[in-house]
Amino acid sequence: MQEAFVFDVNDGKQCHAATIQDVEDGLLLACFAGPGEGSQKTGIWGAEYRDGRWRNQRLLVDPLQPSGRRYPLWNPVFSRSGDGRLLLYYQVGPSPSRWWGAYIESVDEGATWSQPRLLDSGRIGPVRGRPVVLPSGAMLIPTSTENEVWRICFERSEDRGKTWSAHGPKASSLPAIQPVLLIHGQAIQSLCRTTEGFLGECWSFDEGRNWTDLRLTQIPALDAAIDVVRANDGRFLLLHNSGAAGRSVLIMSASTDGEQWRPVHVLENGEGEFSYPCACLTRCGDLHIAYTWRRKTIKHVSFTAEELRSLLDAV
Repeated sequence: MQEAFVFDVNDGKQCHAATIQDVEDGLLLACFAGPGEGSQKTGIWGAEYRDGRWRNQRLLVDPLQPSGRRYPLWNPVFSRSGDGRLLLYYQVGPSPSRWWGAYIESVDEGATWSQPRLLDSGRIGPVRGRPVVLPSGAMLIPTSTENEVWRICFERSEDRGKTWSAHGPKASSLPAIQPVLLIHGQAIQSLCRTTEGFLGECWSFDEGRNWTDLRLTQIPALDAAIDVVRANDGRFLLLHNSGAAGRSVLIMSASTDGEQWRPVHVLENGEGEFSYPCACLTRCGDLHIAYTWRRKTIKHVSFTAEELRSLLDAV
């Protein structure tokens, strides 16, 4: 296992809500950073992981808008388009209840990026969980709104993103946001953040067109973002803050079916905030995790494929 900080702990920026992506010759990471969450000077920052170290830390998206106004930027999410372009979605706006979706794209694995573009009117785009492309070619984006009532939904496209439709569970008394997606063959499971001390869950059996009612799972989790990735052996790996311990304990749990989970590794257990994890699995099976470290930087933790296999086989 290797550990590293992505940004200088002492440079004065608050860092939060990282997203990580494997590319041809390494990794890319993005987060929002600046004087603080919600500041009009907080933008989207990025970094590159090449030859075993983080470098080229830089501002990717400035909070200054073409109109001349400044708005805070929030929650970047990497994705790939159907034709292989790299997309970086993010939110723009004064608060989560009044933000709107935008993105930049790269055709050279993150070496250069386009100018920011707004999503079509009415679309939010991903707010934390990563979009997926289903075996049929349909695209599914997990998203949510944070108005008077928290609500999850899923943006769906069958024509490579030209047109979109919104789907989700029926209106529920269970407020939830920031869903992530787990693919089980023809079934799709979504886990999401709630304020009830446990993760929420719903399922779709028709490629995201219709969803079951939202219900609480037995997975203890704080009111904080989560992420999930699938290992090469088929097991799901869930990154989450553990129950009543607050954001000071961050763990990785594993499951074969998405319902029964067992803790396999404690990433952090100490004073301060360790939250908003993200993960990616490289082509060779290495696991890379990044998360907020005391709001001072983003921490990167990696396991080789062999280390991950040993970790999972031990439970």
